[in-house]
Amino acid sequence: MRTPLNERNFEYLSEDPYLTARMAVGYIKGVQDQGVAASVKHYAGNNQEIKRAKVNVEMSERALREIYLPAFKAAITQGGALTIVGASNKFRGQYSTHNQYLINDILKGKWVLKVW
Repeated sequence: MRTPLNERNFEYLSEDPYLTARMAVGYIKGVQDQGVAASVKHYAGNNQEIKRAKVNVEMSERALREIYLPAFKAAITQGGALTIVGASNKFRGQYSTHNQYLINDILKGKWVLKVW
């Protein structure tokens, strides 16, 4: 929710990473307590609709860690979300859905293994 060009702002809980994380964890736990798998989307760096499948997001590590990842991390490690949907965009030259850094190093390597 960091740009007015993003047509999906209505889907985001907040622009504040801490608030979004807290709200997401509660929502996920509530949904999954009903026997339904919560799906967190769009991991990560998805903030524009136009040419979203072609855009290559280049952001600093600090912006990634402080703004874009906290809610995803909380959703997985604290909320225990059972599914996650990748973003359509590229992140640092690789599509997000098979990005070595986002998927293997962070999501699977640091977050998911700690949950399971």
